[in-house]
Amino acid sequence: MGYAFQPKLHRQYLLNVAGESVLKINVIVTAYNHEKYISQCLESVLEQRGDFQFEIIIGDDCSTDNTRKIIDKFQQKATVNLPNVVPLISRQTQAC
Repeated sequence: MGYAFQPKLHRQYLLNVAGESVLKINVIVTAYNHEKYISQCLESVLEQRGDFQFEIIIGDDCSTDNTRKIIDKFQQKATVNLPNVVPLISRQTQAC
């Protein structure tokens, strides 16, 4: 099953306090009126487990449906329930 859009991955290695390399994955998701698909996309990212940190960067291009509300709910959930995940960063790509 495919999505209407595909997240892009960016990997970077950071050094922890002990000087060891730590993998951090940035997942970049763009959205415009993806109310039907955004939950499934974000759930699939949040279900990933591994020896790495990740953050989700979402660019919402002024959606006119409930996409933004769904993103906000996921942001609260990730911040409260998933302390090992860097919180979602949601940005609108332009002033709406």
